[in-house]
Amino acid sequence: DLQNFVTLRMLGEGYLGLDELNKAIDHLERGLFLNPRDYDSNLFLTVAYFLNKEKQKANFSFQEALSANPQNTYSYQYVSSELYNRGFEEYAVSILHQGLQRFQNDPDILVLLGKVYFNMGREREAVSVWRRVMQTNPEHQELKTIINTLQLTISN
Repeated sequence: DLQNFVTLRMLGEGYLGLDELNKAIDHLERGLFLNPRDYDSNLFLTVAYFLNKEKQKANFSFQEALSANPQNTYSYQYVSSELYNRGFEEYAVSILHQGLQRFQNDPDILVLLGKVYFNMGREREAVSVWRRVMQTNPEHQELKTIINTLQLTISN
């Protein structure tokens, strides 16, 4: 029932946040048994499987999330951010590139890709990506904040 599903998803997400991967996977899988097409559970499970070195299952869960919500670019942003924050930079870049294959000039994916590149020491690539955003969306708030921060850092 719905209450059990929501409880299982919340516990799974909580265990994922604590890096208790086996518990996270168990709760999320049980929740998906009740609601197999749940977008959020599949995203959480994608990250849990990846961190648990179950890449085939991670890919399957990611595809399930994408099919449940095909127009949502957040899928790519969430998974890549989670992987990047846990030290899997190249995988984060790969996920963002997948997102750009589907949503070519999505400013949020591009800004995040630039941030990942910048934090990896790949400044030229970051600037190149951010320029793409400036051409199509010069008022993008997050990018304006990044540029202002960088200008302050350089001038100090």
